[in-house]
Amino acid sequence: MNDEDLVRSFIADLEKRYGKPPIDPASFEFQEVPNALHADWNDVTNHVTIRLPDWGEFHRKGQLAHESFHVFSPAKQSEATYLDEGLATLNAKQSRDYKPDPNSKYHEASALVERLIEMCSDDCIRRLFIRKGRIALVSASDIVAVCDKFSPADANLLVRKFYP
Repeated sequence: MNDEDLVRSFIADLEKRYGKPPIDPASFEFQEVPNALHADWNDVTNHVTIRLPDWGEFHRKGQLAHESFHVFSPAKQSEATYLDEGLATLNAKQSRDYKPDPNSKYHEASALVERLIEMCSDDCIRRLFIRKGRIALVSASDIVAVCDKFSPADANLLVRKFYP
């Protein structure tokens, strides 16, 4: 399966898990960029450029699983929250058994998201999409509204900006 088909299959799996978001997934392309590892979203054209280094097939497929979440629910780097990155990391973990470094922010974000889903199921993520369209727009009060068992303090941790 080529990279484009792989991303499309990850997006189809995300739609099964969380429903089709109110906003269409972005179009996307790939760029091979040494030492770059991120997705850039152009909100005007709703297009994501996935930038990947050449780290070998296992890492590439894991990163594509991660970045496919950012095609499914795009965000500019300045908008990205722990909830965004946690869901992207969880997708890579569930789809490809691709796990972040245990001392990374990605691990922390993923652990918070897993706690949210354990308390309220995947349905809470589906309801957040319905409320806001994109995960980057979700507030702490939105999280508590769809999952009243989740603490407001942890909800605030999830909506922190991921990138300084």
